[in-house]
Amino acid sequence: MHHNRYLAKSNPEETIQQHTDNLLKQLEILKSIYPNINVNFDLLYYACLYHDLGKISLSFQKKVDKNLSDSITNNEEFPHGVLSTLFIDTKKLRKLGFSSEEVSLLYQSVYYHHHRKSLDNVNKSKVTDQTDNLKLELEKFHYDKLDDIKLVEFKERLLDKSTIEDQTKFLKKYIILKGLLNRLDYAASAHIKVENKNDFLEEYLELFMKKLKKKEIEKGNPEPKWNDLQLFMKENSNENLVIIAQTGMGKTEGSLLWIGNNKGFFTLPIRTANNAIYNRLKFDILNGEKINERIALLHGDIKSFYYNNSPENETTADIEGYFTKTRQLSLPITVSTLDQLFTIVFKYRNYESVLATLSYSKVVIDEIQMYGPELIGYLIAGLIMIQNIGGKFAIVTATFPGFLKQLMNEYGLKYKMSPAPFVDKGKIRHSVKWIEEKINSDFIEQKYYDNRILVICNTVKECQSLYSELKDREIPVNMFHSKFIKKDREQKEANILEFGKLFKNGKRNNDVGIWITTSVAEASLDIDFDILITELSDVNSLFQRFGRCYRKREWSDEGYNCYVFEGGKKKCSGVSSVIDEEIFNISKQNLRRFFASHSSKITEEEKMNLVESIYSYENIKNTKYYKTITHFIDKPELYLPAETDKKEAQQNFREIASVTVMPKTVYDENKEEILNYLEELNDFKNDISKRVIARQNIYKYTLTLGYEEFANVYKHSLTNIIEISSYEKIQVVDCNYSYDFGISAAQSNSGGIFI
Repeated sequence: MHHNRYLAKSNPEETIQQHTDNLLKQLEILKSIYPNINVNFDLLYYACLYHDLGKISLSFQKKVDKNLSDSITNNEEFPHGVLSTLFIDTKKLRKLGFSSEEVSLLYQSVYYHHHRKSLDNVNKSKVTDQTDNLKLELEKFHYDKLDDIKLVEFKERLLDKSTIEDQTKFLKKYIILKGLLNRLDYAASAHIKVENKNDFLEEYLELFMKKLKKKEIEKGNPEPKWNDLQLFMKENSNENLVIIAQTGMGKTEGSLLWIGNNKGFFTLPIRTANNAIYNRLKFDILNGEKINERIALLHGDIKSFYYNNSPENETTADIEGYFTKTRQLSLPITVSTLDQLFTIVFKYRNYESVLATLSYSKVVIDEIQMYGPELIGYLIAGLIMIQNIGGKFAIVTATFPGFLKQLMNEYGLKYKMSPAPFVDKGKIRHSVKWIEEKINSDFIEQKYYDNRILVICNTVKECQSLYSELKDREIPVNMFHSKFIKKDREQKEANILEFGKLFKNGKRNNDVGIWITTSVAEASLDIDFDILITELSDVNSLFQRFGRCYRKREWSDEGYNCYVFEGGKKKCSGVSSVIDEEIFNISKQNLRRFFASHSSKITEEEKMNLVESIYSYENIKNTKYYKTITHFIDKPELYLPAETDKKEAQQNFREIASVTVMPKTVYDENKEEILNYLEELNDFKNDISKRVIARQNIYKYTLTLGYEEFANVYKHSLTNIIEISSYEKIQVVDCNYSYDFGISAAQSNSGGIFI
């Protein structure tokens, strides 16, 4: 071994000293941007110094240094984090003023900093056996920041958590120390900055308001200013908040004012909604300036999104660098789906890096009403962890179930609410006709003439049934649901967005026709239809559906623009398979009573009050829905990380495990193209951008099904498997498929469980 040629990394080659120096450089960046993190920075400095010293072992060097491969005999490789503890001089650390607890924290952070599988079964006597090997290497190793480095005895007792008096307090410190060590290590290895400073958001929000004022004054309109909701969030930026505000009140701007010049995460339930908020931030707020240093978008398909939306002058290296900064959470503002952050509840291996980051961050949870009971449980469990570690959260929502307030209080979450919801009290957007029957095509046909009609069903099966009946009568009708391949779904989404516009080219949209959809139309589609005809779902979902009709208009006519079919003596589709039956029945009873005794015209305030009262603790406490939430809050384990990795945790986090399928007819029609893309994807000589695009082009012919539906309905029709990689497969199934209808089995026994 050459003097000092001890490698930490092999591609590109980097010595232990160079890598550690880079960590210390990242530590200085972290300290300068976030000096108030609740961590002992001196202790973190020593964790950086010691963390990779175990890599001087011959077995590790043989692995990373190709020059050694044939020159030495085989040695069993030991986890380098374990070996690094043999250099931690605890007596020296105590003399430097560190407490015994701090020394234990340092020891454990280094020991566990990179474990890929459990270290609890490491044979301690074997650790001691490594000292002779390490002694020989240490004689040849020099690092100017550790001039008196020596081997010391392995101290197993410092790993024993049972001897610690206040384990909760210790765990909090451990998570931050180890998590930040991991963050610094990842950044140094990737050669990116661990953090980029947010010194821009407040200034750009004020510039945004100035632009708005100029625009409105030029039109002769009153001068706009931040509204009560936005000012409330700005004035309470040091508090955890729960904000209830009707759609269109500027919750996004309010949330950004609350984040201010801090590290922030903005979470929404659906990828398309995340993409839309990211683009608003990018173009409307930040004017497209220095985006790759300021904001990130984080969800499961982010690499494809970056490649498809990057400026022409950006190189592959630029895009890959942006992707790395995104994955490492190093940018000041990140727009994210919930599963990218809240998988912390599973305490997967090395989850501490995310939780430590959240300890000095502000997290916005938007559209909480969109989550099912499992995700609400995980969300509350995650908020408890964030609060306990020192982070801040703000829930911004159009409706807030009454039981949720009690549940959050019960679990010790501290937050501030405005004295009253933020609503435009004088505005009425919806007039509702409550119909005690099952939804039917005859009624839809009657309402069709001269209108843009949106029909929302609870299941794909019901959608397809109504569509077929109307199509047989030669009525122009379109359909949009989740069971189209990605390529067709994207086209249909673009079509419904265009059809659903109130104005086209500055003129009133005079299109007429019918769109039949499932609840995929509830969330984040900016559409404004003339009439809504819908099956009853639960009250929360129902009011989301109302928002797709007269979205920004006031209703001043007689008659109705929303027709709700509650099923009468029959069940609405999807009850029990898609919608919790107890919640559905509570919603149905209360809403039936409300519409029987009130005017058909419903205010925004009445909607909020109905959600709060129908979802009251008294109504919900004995339901399966409520028990599911509390089960998922209590489920995450409290101490050592589970043996799952982040990918597995994200899979667990999603409510229903899904299977990616490709209809056989689609495969047959596009076989040559698909095989060409597979070849491009598997040719590692290709530029990474070409391979990313190839993968994306294969997936445009696929859709996802819930695992239960796949197993019950389509699994027996499996004809082929397309292998993307060893862990990624696409099932080709023999089934009916068309652009107009989507996927369906020849003889389906499915209740239409997937929306």
